[in-house]
Amino acid sequence: MMSNGIMERAQKSLGRGFDLTSDFRLKFCKGEKRLVFLNEAEKKELKVPGFGVIKDVSVDIKCDKGDRIRYQSDILEFHQVFYEPSRRFLFLIPATDVGAWGYKFMRSEIVQMSELFNQKASVPGKIPSGLFNSMFGFEGCTWAADAANTKCLGLDGYFISLFSFRIDRYPLVLCDEVRKAVPSSWDPCALARFIEKYGTHIIVGLSIGGQDVVLVRQDKSSNLGPSELKRHLDDLGDQLFTGICNFTAKARDQKSKTPQAFNVFDPQPVAFDSFSSVRSTKDVSSTVANNRFNCLEKCQCDHDTTLLTPVGNNGKWVAGITVLCAKKGGDTSVSSHCEWLPTVLSMPDAIQFSLIPITSLLKEVPGKGFLSHAINLYIRYKPPISDLQYFLDFQSLKIWAPVHNDLPLGPSTNLASSSSALHFYLLGPKLYVNTSQVVTVGKRPVTGMRFYLEGMKCNRLAIHLEHLANTPSILANKIDDSIQLWRGTDETDNEGYFEAIHRKKFSHVCTAPVKYDPRWSTREDGAYIVTGAKLQIKNHNSKRVLHLRLLFSKVSHSFIVQSSWAQGSSGFSQRSGLFSAISTSVTGNPGKEKPKPVVVDSSVFPLGPPVPVQTQKLLKFVDISHLCRGPQDSPGHWLVTGARLDLDKGKISLQVKFSLLNIYPWKNQGAAKKS
Repeated sequence: MMSNGIMERAQKSLGRGFDLTSDFRLKFCKGEKRLVFLNEAEKKELKVPGFGVIKDVSVDIKCDKGDRIRYQSDILEFHQVFYEPSRRFLFLIPATDVGAWGYKFMRSEIVQMSELFNQKASVPGKIPSGLFNSMFGFEGCTWAADAANTKCLGLDGYFISLFSFRIDRYPLVLCDEVRKAVPSSWDPCALARFIEKYGTHIIVGLSIGGQDVVLVRQDKSSNLGPSELKRHLDDLGDQLFTGICNFTAKARDQKSKTPQAFNVFDPQPVAFDSFSSVRSTKDVSSTVANNRFNCLEKCQCDHDTTLLTPVGNNGKWVAGITVLCAKKGGDTSVSSHCEWLPTVLSMPDAIQFSLIPITSLLKEVPGKGFLSHAINLYIRYKPPISDLQYFLDFQSLKIWAPVHNDLPLGPSTNLASSSSALHFYLLGPKLYVNTSQVVTVGKRPVTGMRFYLEGMKCNRLAIHLEHLANTPSILANKIDDSIQLWRGTDETDNEGYFEAIHRKKFSHVCTAPVKYDPRWSTREDGAYIVTGAKLQIKNHNSKRVLHLRLLFSKVSHSFIVQSSWAQGSSGFSQRSGLFSAISTSVTGNPGKEKPKPVVVDSSVFPLGPPVPVQTQKLLKFVDISHLCRGPQDSPGHWLVTGARLDLDKGKISLQVKFSLLNIYPWKNQGAAKKS
């Protein structure tokens, strides 16, 4: 007999809302009521094969027999670059394999691993679900950054489905309560409230049983080949699920070639300089954990135990292999797969969900498009649910100031005069500087900055600002137009910040940070955000110095809860000035290589259309990287509150300070962001 009442809980979960970004567990179902109409007037006794009957069940709920299967996937290298939509995480399924989830693919078809998980849940698309992130150890809202460092994935699992429940009613109709809760306009507060209350999908099917799975994740730092990785995964699966050991006495040296991440049965030494992890949920064998307790570092988390172990190959330390073992259903505390198998009958769990999008049932409902767009953004970027309202509020169109149509093509005396030019060496080219003010329309918040080479010869340096096309509703009527303050590096005479661009006898850059003055306001009074910028050249004794000035606007009844600095693409700055080095340590910019930014936007040009530079000779002096933060940067509602000029490998570059704001009036209404 089942001791946990799983049959009753499972059939009552059918028709309820569910958040696709969460792990697939019954406890994460939304609310207590079904979101769709079922025939509750007619009841029946639902017969569950081998487990008796459930009384008073709707006639629209059916029960099917389950099955049992071991599924072994293939492994494929990713070679993934997020800038190109055509390159994605890929996963190859052999034609002879029928997935444990009932899917069969042609041998030549390449399927993304996350898409395979989605197909299991009857969900279209390739965006990773909460189940995928949970099983492979990705961190939810940062899954894209983790995936950018992932080379390939694989799994070997034993899946036992005792029975399954499903809704057998067509067409499905949403309850009136749900239909009326759909906002008829783009209202971030109402949309976030809807998603938090009802979720993104509806559960229409459940499989009950247990699964014992071992997964492998290879980072790009590992040089192990796919075929070798596949062999190690299959060998480990055979040992776990069948007790077969493929090592023979004649090939004892073969064991030394196996990465120690796969030797989960043997105690291993600890290396502190290079290690990989064997990560398992509480479900992993207690014998393995006990054997390794004295020689491994253990880290207890909410739902899992992480065992850290080095990876060795022929005596060489190799990092980048992560093996994850997880059981679901059955007694997860037993010490072996053979002991776990009979416990599935008495302690099963929900191992497979079939879902449909809520928006697929919103026919002829005003506001369906707005809700669909909000849910798509939420699933793609996965911001914390507590930040969803702010996240959606910042997802309006973003534009650059000045727009391309306003850029002058030819030389202009006020924009490109000899007095506003930088010299790098005696007979070298001149870089003119556009000293015009760039101010956002309506003092709208700035979300990014960049340098741009203007003019027909691309020899005029300008600063551009990315800003929201519409002011977010949470900032409406809070940006004080009467209080605007300019502040810049030209106000300092401290030559410790002056750095020579090429040679000390020629032009310099002032690298002092430009931030709002804390004396301008108190915490309760308001915060200051950037709404404008300009470049300026000023002579300091015999030095010709490029300065940055920023326009700050006051946001009433707000304060900054978090800030961080971002810098250009190369990510490493060579500094000669003492104060610049000190300032870098204060702002927290590390002197190391910065990973490439991850773009999960599905648009053709997610970073904007390519702008050709007609001459390349000045690019060696200017870094034209876009420093922007958008929905892919969790929690997705960053604003620019400061910036500084920098010298990055001999290039003039930008560093930008991004911040998160908290609005006081919303705090009293219970909708404020928690820091």
